[in-house]
Amino acid sequence: FASSREMMRKQLELMERQRQMTLLQVQKAEEERKETLNRMFSEQEENVERVRRAREHEQMIQIEKQNLNKTMKLENVDRIKRVQEYKRLDTLRRIREGDNRIEDMMKRKQEMILTRKQNAIKTKIQKDNLMRLMDEAKTNGARATKLIQKCLLEEDAPTKTRRKKGSSRRSKSAGDGGSTSSNIGPAPEAPSFDERLGRTGGSDNGPAPYKSPYGDEEENAPATVTF
Repeated sequence: FASSREMMRKQLELMERQRQMTLLQVQKAEEERKETLNRMFSEQEENVERVRRAREHEQMIQIEKQNLNKTMKLENVDRIKRVQEYKRLDTLRRIREGDNRIEDMMKRKQEMILTRKQNAIKTKIQKDNLMRLMDEAKTNGARATKLIQKCLLEEDAPTKTRRKKGSSRRSKSAGDGGSTSSNIGPAPEAPSFDERLGRTGGSDNGPAPYKSPYGDEEENAPATVTF
């Protein structure tokens, strides 16, 4: 009986030892499984983190691309606006220049027309005065002579003024070397207007007798000419 009890005890110890070994194996396997799972979880988390970072980086790149595209579009729009503004200003400048040229041409045309009208009026007045003088010369030679002298003096006044200005400029440019008239001598004596018309033709009593320059060859008979 004691031997059977000892055998039973040994069997129980063996069974307990086996159970402990099995329990240890199970615990070890569980620990290994936990470690494997933890490692897998860590790897998955790392993968997830890498994916997240990659996605964030990709999103950031996309955002930068979008911002760059927007900036380029805005710059392109600004450039187009500047080009259009330059073209608009250049067109306005050309239009203004064209308008100014047309306005200048119209002004010159109006001035030419006005000058022609004034010249035509002046010519008409001179013609009328000449006709009147001719009519008066037929009736009154002395008065016609005075009127002709007056007209000639009025017409010669601007010419004399211009001549005086020109001579003064020439005298200034000549310096101290003496005047031109002193170098070329005295001016030739020319008959006056009265002498050309004839001193005897200024009386109001009647027309002056005509004297032929060929008096020695022709007869000395007096002849009268009326103006």
